Amino acid sequence: MIEIKKDIQKCIQCPHHNIEPDPDPNDWFCDDDIKIRCTLSPDPYRGNCYREPYITVGCRPYRAKKESDVPVWCPLKNESIEKENLLNKKVTNRELFLERFTPFLSAFGMERIYDAYRFAKYAHKEQYRSDGCRYVEHPRAVVKIIADELGIVNNWKLIVAALLHDVWEDTWLLTPCLTGKIFGKDIALWLSFLTREKEHNKEEFPKYIGKISESGIWQVVLIKVCDRLHNLRTLKKLDIERQKRYLRETETYFYDLAKTLIRISPPRMEEKMILLESLLISEISKLKDILSE
Repeated sequence: MIEIKKDIQKCIQCPHHNIEPDPDPNDWFCDDDIKIRCTLSPDPYRGNCYREPYITVGCRPYRAKKESDVPVWCPLKNESIEKENLLNKKVTNRELFLERFTPFLSAFGMERIYDAYRFAKYAHKEQYRSDGCRYVEHPRAVVKIIADELGIVNNWKLIVAALLHDVWEDTWLLTPCLTGKIFGKDIALWLSFLTREKEHNKEEFPKYIGKISESGIWQVVLIKVCDRLHNLRTLKKLDIERQKRYLRETETYFYDLAKTLIRISPPRMEEKMILLESLLISEISKLKDILSE
């Protein structure tokens, strides 16, 4: 790393990058070895100058078109970016997503979560939600509700199942048998309850919710309620009729499902499940207010 530092100093002073750093206080910084800075740098393709994040490695700038392009060995530590990510409820790279679990889980648990993350990302890679967002953002958001809002960060099986909860239904990548071999029979069982038939219709939805409720597995019910909570938060780009239908469906089935979750969850989890119920009710109220305008 000493050589890298020397190379960076040489690079900043060399004629190829004879540009003063931008004094903007929102410059990006990582550790002492690698710097990411917003500068006015010459564009060799367009022949003019424009703002662009880049990383200086040796005497070559690594141009980062977006934050997620930053190499994994150079974690971002810019507070303004982290705050913006939290406000937008969007994880922008794998490291920021996984670091919330590292202090609480063993290496084995972290490996399983990492494997599930990669399976989910690859399985959903060509899929998009109705709001135009990449589909993989949905399972990640469900995990963030569980971890960040409910504070459940020490249960790797729950996190893995949340990441994979739509993989059987919407993709071809994992089968029940393969899931059991990689992640264990518990997760395969949970996903069997969370997965709807490929050719499902509206009439089968009550049966599907009944299957989840009657499973008696609090992890399954928790994931489904968090799944619905995130969907409620992302309905803005749907047409009014679909929003109203979704609201009716939620009121009909998910009030009772949230009550079931409180009843079947372990005593130590009761407070968290009550919190989840309040989050669901709050989101339903917000949607009602919007649709009544």
